[in-house]
Amino acid sequence: MGFTNFPFGITSFGVPTMGMASIPPTSGRVWFVNSNTGLDGNAGSFAQPLATTARAIVLASAGDVIVWMAGHAEKITAAGSITVNNNGLTFWGLGEGKTAPTFTSTTSTAATFLISAANTVIGGNVNAICNIASQVTFFSVTAANVSIDVTIYDTSATVGLLSDVVATSAAANLTLNIDHVGFTASVLGTSMIILTGVVNGNITVNAYGAWATAVVDFARRLALISRSRAIFTTTLERCHTMSSIRSQARRGLSMASMASAIIPSRVVPGRLWRRSCRPH
Repeated sequence: MGFTNFPFGITSFGVPTMGMASIPPTSGRVWFVNSNTGLDGNAGSFAQPLATTARAIVLASAGDVIVWMAGHAEKITAAGSITVNNNGLTFWGLGEGKTAPTFTSTTSTAATFLISAANTVIGGNVNAICNIASQVTFFSVTAANVSIDVTIYDTSATVGLLSDVVATSAAANLTLNIDHVGFTASVLGTSMIILTGVVNGNITVNAYGAWATAVVDFARRLALISRSRAIFTTTLERCHTMSSIRSQARRGLSMASMASAIIPSRVVPGRLWRRSCRPH
């Protein structure tokens, strides 16, 4: 575990420190991004932050940490509007609640935050807001060893995402920890998470909303289903459940049945699904 690289990181009494607050320690540089006070011509330090994620990605190298400062905001307006194409970067959000870094989709239903570089981590406190009806997906993942931990919001009962994350077969060893805050008045989405042949996926969702097909859809490549798992913590009925591919297989759910919808859009009483909530 190394030190933050001075002068790009944070110091205590002039000495490089191993991170600050929730910032992960790194032996590389720490780049700060703040849309309110930053300029893309700045050094990227705490005192002189950059303005955009795109500029930070250009400047950063593998092992670096890009810190989105509290209050930072960017818009996602087109496919790959933000593209992580530089391997080995960690993105970390500071702030809490409304002050956490916020990425808002507008303009195009094809707007995406694209991750095409391996070993990418997105964590800390990060908000993603869908502000366009029927946006296809917020995060598109086409690289291996990616980890995403964010909270995603639909704007209203008529403006929301079809899917939060869509990952291709190139996204091996995918880790997702997604909180989805949506609406149940109507079915806005197709599937919250779509894994297209992902090997070794580890998916945790805390979901409130409604999806037509599934919350987590492993159905795209049956041969790989048994190598990915999901923990499903909250349904639109506000029930708390926990299930995985392996536990469902042990309880008699056939692989053929699993192909249609691994985790359904609504969890209802039944022998194949465990419930730990009380009726409302």
